[in-house]
Amino acid sequence: MEWKQILAALISGGVLTAIIKGVFDLIKHKMSLKDAFPNAIKNINRVYARLNELKARVECDRVLIITTHNGGGIPRAGAPLYASVLYETYDKNVESIRDSWQNRRVDEVFIKMLAQLETEDCVEATIDEMDDGALKYALTAHHLNGTILAKIKSTPENYYYLSCSFKNTKKINVEAKLSILDTVSKIKDIL
Repeated sequence: MEWKQILAALISGGVLTAIIKGVFDLIKHKMSLKDAFPNAIKNINRVYARLNELKARVECDRVLIITTHNGGGIPRAGAPLYASVLYETYDKNVESIRDSWQNRRVDEVFIKMLAQLETEDCVEATIDEMDDGALKYALTAHHLNGTILAKIKSTPENYYYLSCSFKNTKKINVEAKLSILDTVSKIKDIL
């Protein structure tokens, strides 16, 4: 068989096309790795910008992006869940909780609120209505009186949501919820 016949067989069989596509995919992958860190920095900056815009717009005291996970792998019944703060922006009148909310075990009250997020766009809670639990304790410890939670997205391993907390519960209203949902939709595109 002559090289021309071999080449014709490769082209007509699609093998050459597959090889060329593979080479281009490899080049594209290598180029994306080169830009991975700068792109991550840009995206983190964009997330913080969105959180700061939201905080100013709804006049809340703290905005968090939290992930709930089981410490690695796919969550299942019987395994404990943990919450970790990924992003935080807050006013001077409250303390940061980012460092203290890493791999914090989630309790029943918190899990019920997360379950609500699967059927509702936003879940609001004030400390007067909340059952005792980790979330109520965290709010009262920092003199916050209510929060609005909104789901960002879920993956097999993590559940991402936004928490917007207030000292003044009168600011927990429809306009605040709409602003939170708008911010969530913008953050979904980034994360």
